Amino acid sequence: MAMTDSNYATVLDDLPKEIIIDEVLLRLPAKDVLRCRMVRKSWCHATSTKDFLVAYHKRQPSLPVIKQIKYNSNHYILALCDSSTIAARSKLCCLPIFRYPIPHLDNGRFFIYAICDGLIIVPVCEDMGLFDVCNPTTRQHAPLRLLQGRMLPNRSVQISALYQHHPSGEYRVLYSIWTRNEVLRNCTIDFYVLTVGSNKPRPIGQPPVDYKLLNLLTCSSNAPVLHRGNLHWKLGTYSFYDAGNIMLFDTTAEAFRWMLGPTNTYLSKSLLEMDSALGMCCSQNFIVTDIYVIQDYEAEVWDFMYRINISELEDSPPIDYRIRCVEKIAMLNERELLIELLGGTVLHCDINGKFLGIIERDEGEKTSMHIMTFRFRENIISLPFFEMQDGFGKNM
Repeated sequence: MAMTDSNYATVLDDLPKEIIIDEVLLRLPAKDVLRCRMVRKSWCHATSTKDFLVAYHKRQPSLPVIKQIKYNSNHYILALCDSSTIAARSKLCCLPIFRYPIPHLDNGRFFIYAICDGLIIVPVCEDMGLFDVCNPTTRQHAPLRLLQGRMLPNRSVQISALYQHHPSGEYRVLYSIWTRNEVLRNCTIDFYVLTVGSNKPRPIGQPPVDYKLLNLLTCSSNAPVLHRGNLHWKLGTYSFYDAGNIMLFDTTAEAFRWMLGPTNTYLSKSLLEMDSALGMCCSQNFIVTDIYVIQDYEAEVWDFMYRINISELEDSPPIDYRIRCVEKIAMLNERELLIELLGGTVLHCDINGKFLGIIERDEGEKTSMHIMTFRFRENIISLPFFEMQDGFGKNM
């Protein structure tokens, strides 16, 4: 690199353009890329081209999301666990990406309804069916109008997923409208798809599922796992031990169907995204967890991969037996995972059962930490619904 004689600063103008773009700008964190756009017009142009944005987005890791409840400051914080922080900090840390005030929440629920490609759906006025789709990285948001006409007391909107429809490139919301009949004591449920940026929802067919299980398609703690262009929810059956049935939504055809999970009997099963594969965590006692991965997607064949026993983690510090129950598991990368224990403690370990640490909480803060099914990938691609005029797209 060329250096000036006066202050030894790097003279970037002496570097080839390809080096600046591919070896410097393409490797920066998203916030730094956005700052660089304000430094030079040439950098702004280079980081705004379609080729750069697509290449940059492909480099971003899909990271597990942690919900931090900070009781002292009355905020929920959405954070990412990124193993790349270990080298710099000698420990795994959570990187905040979104903050939400607790007073705006109802009955302690955490209003993150869906996440896809760095976009988050949050409520504006849920009683009126008004929501926002936000990009925390670019600090932009745009409204979602999921209801046509006036909101009625016996109607409610339930969001199932946000996804990208690859044939069109559009981002779409899968949701349902529940209409209660107080006289007949039943409920009519209609499913819709809405393209983000549009105000014309389109009705779609009903999922082939019993009414009592439809709540699981709208529960944020049971967010779908995206694999091979399909959304997957673990629904199961009414029996105490179930066959691991999975509801699938094909985001291209926009239709529902069932698929089969591991048929072994377990007390608890949950879906897991594993290094671009579809996995399932299965447990009999919430202490020993067996992890399966689908090996033949078309034939719906699952293989056992490995077992995690919380009570036998190598080099683990003493853990209170009362909280030694697995609530949720998330893959950090192909070799490491996060394990949430009852009470809001998150462990970091590898797939061989070696303990690597506990995700630390802020000192002096009463905080609990919970793994969410969602994963987050930073996105700085210019999206049309954020660019629209007449107040439709706004800065956060």
